[in-house]
Amino acid sequence: MFVTASRIFRRPWWCITEFAAIWYKGQARTGAGKSIEDAGLSFPPLSASIPLGLLTGWMLLLTFKHVIADFVLQTSWMAIGKDQRVGWFLPLLAHCGVHLGVAMMLILTVAPRFWFVALIDFAIHITIDRCKGLIASRGGVTQENKHPWFWTLIGIDQALHHLTGFGLSVFMAAP
Repeated sequence: MFVTASRIFRRPWWCITEFAAIWYKGQARTGAGKSIEDAGLSFPPLSASIPLGLLTGWMLLLTFKHVIADFVLQTSWMAIGKDQRVGWFLPLLAHCGVHLGVAMMLILTVAPRFWFVALIDFAIHITIDRCKGLIASRGGVTQENKHPWFWTLIGIDQALHHLTGFGLSVFMAAP
């Protein structure tokens, strides 16, 4: 089966489950026509019931974590350093380490059984921020350069972090 843009836009999680199947099973489809759904690797149905109170609580908690770690506790060394062409590793690691620490503290306080979610958040956060750093450093997309895409890049970065929080909230709120 060929991947088409219309298939991806209709089922955006198809790509993730397709690649997960390749990774876990060694192949996405067999000659017998075994599909991803047959392998049990599909994204849960959008009609699944999730308690709204729990979802809202987790979203508020992870948004609070994000505001504290991304704005209050992020130093200029971290903010500027993680987007550099060279010398980016330590500032990025320190910044994402703050996210890990704040997330771990809050999650252990509320629901210790979800401690590993802080590690998942760390891995996703470091990936998003490094991608943003690569675009910023290689494309000159900085505020100093008055690049027209600077604020768009910041917006996309923040949107991806909030979507991460939403996805993790859905996971923790699901029965």
